[in-house]
Amino acid sequence: MGWSEPVGKEETLREWNMGILQGHTHNEGQQMFGEEMRRMHTDSTYAIPEGESHDDFKKRCVCGMESIADRCLTCIYILIITIYGRCVCGMESIADRHIGQTVRPQD
Repeated sequence: MGWSEPVGKEETLREWNMGILQGHTHNEGQQMFGEEMRRMHTDSTYAIPEGESHDDFKKRCVCGMESIADRCLTCIYILIITIYGRCVCGMESIADRHIGQTVRPQD
């Protein structure tokens, strides 16, 4: 491709570990794990059995993006590709902190 910069993978930016809900549709999750689904949607600190809480997921992603930004202090651009934009949760605050301007994803 002619890309002169190294391409890396940041393990902390992996998808949300949905534990026992993983691999099920929303409807299946409701039928099989109704109480877990209710708690997940009402309490961001609730850790899904065998998985992680939404707060822990966000914290992990933000730490991962901060780590990338810290390693790339002289970079002009940093490209982070995610599935369904799940890691956007911390991009604005990290951009503000590292480059002094907010970068918003384009629709």
